[in-house]
Amino acid sequence: MKNIHVILAAIVLVFVISSCTKKPEASFNLSKTTAAVNEEITATSTTTDANDYTWWFYEGAKTSVQPGSSTPHAIVVSDFTSGCDVTTVKFKFDSAGTYTVLLKACNWKKGCPPPDDGSSGFCDVAYESVTIQ
Repeated sequence: MKNIHVILAAIVLVFVISSCTKKPEASFNLSKTTAAVNEEITATSTTTDANDYTWWFYEGAKTSVQPGSSTPHAIVVSDFTSGCDVTTVKFKFDSAGTYTVLLKACNWKKGCPPPDDGSSGFCDVAYESVTIQ
């Protein structure tokens, strides 16, 4: 009888551990941090434990920007800036200045796309400045 309880406890423990959603650690690499006007730049996510990615582009160098709408000076060359598999995005800026690239990476409990049933998940953001000359 003890063996059955041990086996059941082990099964429950495996189920609980496997159903946990880890908080992602957002990070990405830029192909360049200084570029000319209209020069293409590639951002590639190096995030761990995420299944949904959204990219934004802001005017100015900011250390605590919040996800939201992008600057009109950003021209996205890739087809998408958000979605389940958008780990790489290509973009350029149409005027000189300093810009911030922001990645919001999420790990949704029930997978991607995020379900509409109120399921939860975790998100993290990473950002990097780009100078356009």
